[in-house]
Amino acid sequence: MSTRVKVPDYTASERQSVFHQSVADEKLYGGAAGGGKTAAIVAEAKTITLEFPGIPVNLFRRTIPELKATIIPEINKQAGEYIRAGHMVWHGQDRKFTLSNGSTLILNYLDNDNDIYRYQGTEMPVIAVDELTQFPQSWIEYLKTRNRTSNPDWPVMFIAGTNPGGIGH
Repeated sequence: MSTRVKVPDYTASERQSVFHQSVADEKLYGGAAGGGKTAAIVAEAKTITLEFPGIPVNLFRRTIPELKATIIPEINKQAGEYIRAGHMVWHGQDRKFTLSNGSTLILNYLDNDNDIYRYQGTEMPVIAVDELTQFPQSWIEYLKTRNRTSNPDWPVMFIAGTNPGGIGH
């Protein structure tokens, strides 16, 4: 397991460890269903929130039901210890987890063309997209224009996981 990943309720597979050890600004974890892509993305996002106090990490799925079915349960699974200790709090109405160091995991969705404008003017130093090929390329290109920060202490990263196929393939 990568020594960089600091999530107690997560053990990386060999492929996930390769993903975590990459120092690239853009990282893609691809493969068939059941390969641990969502778990790897959540672990990467959570590690970033621990390494960089105050950083907002934006996680995207196509719909709110997909966030509820995949991302939220995976965060709860991996962060159970932090949640029970009060170091991570869920704010349901805002769809975000706030960590005691001021970092946030913000859960977003893009279900139609107009949804991308919800993020206009937003700085997103870290963007994590689960099931990348479910999104049209133009939406991802727009999100990447938001992938920036004015804080010199924070990284700018785009991470994603995907199955083969889909509209963005």
